Amino acid sequence: MQSFRNKKTILAVVIIGYNSFKFLRTCLDSVAHQTLFKKGLMDVIFIDNLSHDDSSSFVIKNYPFVRVFQNHFNFGYAGAANQGIDISGAPYVSILNPDVILMPDYYEKTVKTLESDKKASSATGKLLRYDFQKNEKTKTIDTTGLVFHKSTRVTDRGQGEEDSHQYDKSKMVWGVSGACPIYKRTALIDVMQEGETFDSKFFMYKEDVDLAWRFNKKSWHAIYVPNAIAYHGRGTGAVARKGILGLLKGRQSLSDFQKIYSFRNHQLMLKKNLAIKDFIRHPIAITSYEIASVLNAIREGVFFKSFKI
Repeated sequence: MQSFRNKKTILAVVIIGYNSFKFLRTCLDSVAHQTLFKKGLMDVIFIDNLSHDDSSSFVIKNYPFVRVFQNHFNFGYAGAANQGIDISGAPYVSILNPDVILMPDYYEKTVKTLESDKKASSATGKLLRYDFQKNEKTKTIDTTGLVFHKSTRVTDRGQGEEDSHQYDKSKMVWGVSGACPIYKRTALIDVMQEGETFDSKFFMYKEDVDLAWRFNKKSWHAIYVPNAIAYHGRGTGAVARKGILGLLKGRQSLSDFQKIYSFRNHQLMLKKNLAIKDFIRHPIAITSYEIASVLNAIREGVFFKSFKI
């Protein structure tokens, strides 16, 4: 796929939409107010994954600076993200969810941080929850980076907590959430597998975790930038749960589609990334978590369905 790039561009923002019309105005308005965009340093790409609403026509009519690509097949988050990364040629790439609203300096601060650290693969700012029903910002934390637990469970740091400045220090984190991450292209190239950045077999859910795991295996790290602020509507995983029982309770709010892909992709991720030495280090934690996960998938009726996709 031929890539394009304005010679001045340092960041490409790839927005992936699937029937996301109701979020696009707030998202794209916040993109247009980015300081990097006003300096002519950003390209914006919209990948429409076979939406059945007016997403593409709305973007084409109201945001002429956006390059719109209308897929004739739903390639999922992973496939569309790869498409956007391949199309763009910028040294930094952000995959942006439509239900995210960025503060004006979000990208300038995160890109600057990545530029200053040669071994940083990715960065995220402080994401707080946005209530689209009330059309208002909240002080509830959505994510401040990903945390990898010894059981191999991965959670969003601080999710569900009220922001009282407890995460106001920049630090290295295990990975970044897929809501609005910023990636360094050289790092993406370094961890590509079978010509892909994101593993398209995941389709959607946990592809960001798989990518973060691959970064860590190649000694890259991620950075949390607390003074870069964004707001996220958040669908899957909206409430943080602690422990195995908390996780199982949290899954009650998910659709069967989400449960199937979540369980199936977790197994796929382990098969790809879990080394024997990692299992030997924490055998009880990993085994306990996996037994609980399998039993719950059977109870929910998604265990066998997960092998059919």
